[in-house]
Amino acid sequence: DDSRTLVSGSSDRTVKVWDVPKFILLKSFKHTESIRDVAINKNLVVSCDNDLRVKLWDITKDSAIATTALSDDIWYVAISPDQEFIAASAKDSLIIFFNKQLKVTEIVENKAEPGRLVFSKDSRKLMATQGELVGDCNIYYYKKKWKLFSQFPTHIGISMAGVFLNENMVVSAGGQARELVFWGWNEDGIPNDSILVTSGYGQYMNTCSLRGNKIYFSTYILDTIPTTSFDLCTHEIDTNIQYAYPYKLHTRQNEYEL
Repeated sequence: DDSRTLVSGSSDRTVKVWDVPKFILLKSFKHTESIRDVAINKNLVVSCDNDLRVKLWDITKDSAIATTALSDDIWYVAISPDQEFIAASAKDSLIIFFNKQLKVTEIVENKAEPGRLVFSKDSRKLMATQGELVGDCNIYYYKKKWKLFSQFPTHIGISMAGVFLNENMVVSAGGQARELVFWGWNEDGIPNDSILVTSGYGQYMNTCSLRGNKIYFSTYILDTIPTTSFDLCTHEIDTNIQYAYPYKLHTRQNEYEL
């Protein structure tokens, strides 16, 4: 939340918490298998692994405060800003909701296998991007027992990133055109017209986040087989959050070698 703490999950079965400005390792937690995804909110970290386990950690403690084993593969996890809800996208097109004890509270079906998950700032809505070829983005609502509330066919192809701009508008990223799309809905969940921000980057969009009035998203290009390097680009959009109309685009690019 303060942009000073980073959590990472690795194939070495560890979840690590970092102080970003100082580049200091604060904590290291252990799973029994490779880590698939992690999420952090304040002092809580949620992680999932290849052993179908979801774990909840408190970075002030040395061991998991809750653990659950599931029967389906878990791909992505998210924790709500108020720390009351944890969500996981699972095989067989399911989204599973947990409480802080990692007890299952709701299971909802998604149109396709869900991709990344992100909660709204008030913790009452969840956006699920699509991890398959269906380019819809879905909004689920707590007051409807996390049932589907709004849906928008934002992209052609996989959408892997998104973020809430406010309680009734999101930006989603991805698709075959590698595009950013702003879209919202009314009080009944009926989508408004979308706003296409940009397209044609020719790169896969992998992450998206909001800091103040700026949206950050990362893109990457994988080389042809064998993959020996990749380009990682970080782009920054200044935006008027009240109306969600972008007015300036900055681009920064860094190259990394594996």
